[in-house]
Amino acid sequence: MIHHIALKKFISILIFLSLLGLQPSYAQIVPLQIFNTEGNSGRVNCLFQDKMGFIWIGKETGLYRYDGHELRSFKSKPNDVNSISSDNIVAINEDTLGNLWVGTRSGGLNCLDRKSGNFKRYIHDENNPNSFSFNEVCTILPDAVGNLWIGTDGGGLNFFNKTTGKFTAFKVGKKKCKNLDSNKIIHIEPAGKNKYWLGTWAGGLYLFDSVTNCFQKMGKGTNYESSNIYFIKEVKPGTLWISTDNKGLISFDIKSKTFSTVIPEGQAFFLHNIINTNKGEVYVASNRGLYYFASVTSQPRLSFEFNSIQCFFLDKTQTLWVGNSNGKVGKINSFNKQFHSISANDVLKNFVSSMFFDTISNTLYFSSQNHFVAYNPITRKANLTSLPQQFWYSFFKIRGKKDEFIVAIRSVGLRIFNYKTKSLTPLKFESNPYKNLLDSEINMISPDGSKGFWISANGAAFQINQNEKSGSWKIVKAIIRSEKGLLSDSDFPTCFQLHPNGDFFIGTQGGGLNQLTKSGKQKKYLSSATASDYKLSNDFIECMAVDKKGNLLVGTQAGLNRFNVKTGSFSKLMTTSGLIDNWILSIVTDAKDRIWISTRKGISRISSDFKSIKNYNTDDGILSDSFLARSAAKDILGNIYFGSSKGMVWFHPDSIYDNPHMADAAIVGLKINEKYVGVSENSVLKQSIELTNEIVLNRDQSSFSFQLAALNYFNPGKNKIQYKLEGYEEDWQVADVNQVASYSEVSPGTYTFSVRVSNDDEVWNPVQRKLVVKIIRPFWMSWYAIIIYLSVVGGTFYFIRKSITKELNSRTISSELIIQIPIKEEDTADQKFIKKALALINENIGNSEFGVLQLAEKMNCSRAHLYRKVIAMTGVSVSDFIKQTRITKAAQLLLQKTGNISDVAYSVGFDNPGYFSKCFKKQYGVTPANYIVNHLDQQNTDD
Repeated sequence: MIHHIALKKFISILIFLSLLGLQPSYAQIVPLQIFNTEGNSGRVNCLFQDKMGFIWIGKETGLYRYDGHELRSFKSKPNDVNSISSDNIVAINEDTLGNLWVGTRSGGLNCLDRKSGNFKRYIHDENNPNSFSFNEVCTILPDAVGNLWIGTDGGGLNFFNKTTGKFTAFKVGKKKCKNLDSNKIIHIEPAGKNKYWLGTWAGGLYLFDSVTNCFQKMGKGTNYESSNIYFIKEVKPGTLWISTDNKGLISFDIKSKTFSTVIPEGQAFFLHNIINTNKGEVYVASNRGLYYFASVTSQPRLSFEFNSIQCFFLDKTQTLWVGNSNGKVGKINSFNKQFHSISANDVLKNFVSSMFFDTISNTLYFSSQNHFVAYNPITRKANLTSLPQQFWYSFFKIRGKKDEFIVAIRSVGLRIFNYKTKSLTPLKFESNPYKNLLDSEINMISPDGSKGFWISANGAAFQINQNEKSGSWKIVKAIIRSEKGLLSDSDFPTCFQLHPNGDFFIGTQGGGLNQLTKSGKQKKYLSSATASDYKLSNDFIECMAVDKKGNLLVGTQAGLNRFNVKTGSFSKLMTTSGLIDNWILSIVTDAKDRIWISTRKGISRISSDFKSIKNYNTDDGILSDSFLARSAAKDILGNIYFGSSKGMVWFHPDSIYDNPHMADAAIVGLKINEKYVGVSENSVLKQSIELTNEIVLNRDQSSFSFQLAALNYFNPGKNKIQYKLEGYEEDWQVADVNQVASYSEVSPGTYTFSVRVSNDDEVWNPVQRKLVVKIIRPFWMSWYAIIIYLSVVGGTFYFIRKSITKELNSRTISSELIIQIPIKEEDTADQKFIKKALALINENIGNSEFGVLQLAEKMNCSRAHLYRKVIAMTGVSVSDFIKQTRITKAAQLLLQKTGNISDVAYSVGFDNPGYFSKCFKKQYGVTPANYIVNHLDQQNTDD
């Protein structure tokens, strides 16, 4: 008992450490994404993320901006002074004002004005001493107030004053540059207030004081004084690491001003960038690969996933972006779902067809093509044994036998495998009337809950156990297809499941689900042909499991089913419900009763209430999307294992959580009438669309589209974008694969275009990107014109109404007066639309149930289309439009004295006379009773 408690505590500690992620981050260094720019032409020289969240890529062939969906290029144009001066980009940085500074090789310095989208060039001018000193830029560093320090490849150090727009050069030979021995300033690193570390080519390391303009050379007289320095980084307070071309990786103690070697010159070639993460890790780029240090004091490990690294950087989520000399860009996600694989060597990259976890030895056993593997989940060590016969369908350890397993092998049948002797032998039966069936192909074995097994054969299921003394086997129960009606018509049983209530279930290949009660007498065939909405989704069953509530989970080739054993009803989940795939291959439940399924396209996690679904595939770090039927297990630590076509995938359910980094919504492009809109004085855009908060369009520009982006780079293919033009549509629209929101012939008015985005785990950012869209009415639709129209119509209506009133008073008419407005040929489409709507409302005026949905149906249009048209023409919603028409009709009936106020209210579709009076007063300013009195007074005055 004491040992058992100690084991449980030990396991709990292991789980805790596992969930803390106390594993070397190096183990997660994999190229999760690599994308190309223009066929990989030109090496990648620099990478950068701006404050808006865009990724900038500088190559020998141009400048690029990446938004997670598209690459936008910025190219040099010979006859355009507003374009970048050169396509050979070597440095990128951003100042405090949001201006992007780009250094080129041979083209000088460029500043991108983010509002206009234009570049301003700064190049060397022999006749101007205040110009940029040299056109080959190596590094750019903005200071806290927006000034720049620029290192050049031959022109020394440059200081740019943003206020004066002038450059000051610090070069070898100048009086103020005493002790400076090199004009090749390759890197600049902050060294405290007004001080900077300078890495030079062939001149070593300098400390520069920008107040006194003093250069202090480090390591003078030592082996390091002439170092060719690429990069400098303070990896911990008081310690610099320096990458060089000729001295390896160097450490410099700031206090003692002494150098030491971290990686000797012969072991590391062409070192470049150095980055330290917020976890204290350090990465060093080289042409050999990526050096990783778990801490400053640890030994380096070299990853060859990336080779010929030219540059890298950490973005705001601590994702490491890598640029290669071959033109490729890759990244290493800082947030990585903890999906793992078991890898002893290359043989485990083959498909894993079967497995089970032995709770007695705490060992996971599985077969990987021609290997049998014993894996210890605590030590994480795997022992491999070559198999005498390949492709095991399924196998289990024989209870009480240390080294013996019962195995179902393709084209062979049942065998006993001795792990020690590596031998396969047939089973010996005491009596076997079903020898032909048992000698035929067996495709599945399942423990029966005691010491025996259920065996799936062609059209039959057998329960067998072994006599411990004699070693012979006995058939305890046989269920034969069509024999005594105990098994539905099927080629094979595929899976067995003993329910806690004693019922026994058999899943079949095409014959649905068989349920046998504990007594074995009652039986039910549950199939997709059952005449019920709660039927089984498909008769081809692959796997089964039982959740904590006693529901039977059934995985079929067309969806996941949950069978309530008490009520006999099914509920289903399919791809239409959110599953990653309909073909369910394995089912495992975790400690929180969440359901994990493997499919042909990845893994899905379903909540215990069957309502929430999360999907995972290779984009989330899974080894393979393609899994095998019934190849699954769960160990004592709670880890779940699935066999895939490329090896074993395992994970702890609690380590698979949502990406906490939210995406930012962006609008990155605008088209009007299918034409791209640029920035200019005569354009709709006065500044770039990314910074624009309002656009004003005329009637001819009412067809437009926006290019959208979700700035999240972990798994950008799974980001989601929704948009809505408020005032034009009521519901959020889902962006298509092109991430474009398009609108056609939008009516004049003021609208708000809103964009919201989620990251790859559907974590939605509550902050939306909003843009006001104003479409100006033409003069004939302006308020001035409308006032004129109303004045003319009002005067005409007054005289017509007076004439009609006199005529009505002279008649004794008890029937209703229905004023119909005829639709004329010369009416516009909008006029015909609104007249038709008025006529339909009047036709159904007494029907209190007649509302927006009914009107839309009779108008043969969608609710959204009706909403847009009515609000554009009347300025009120559809429901208010119907209500106002009812009130107008009521006013006519009140003057005709066709009944009391309550009668009139009911006759125009109001169920509540009190509410009718309230609406009437809101529209006419007086109660219905006062309206009648006022009209009589006016009539007496006219007479």
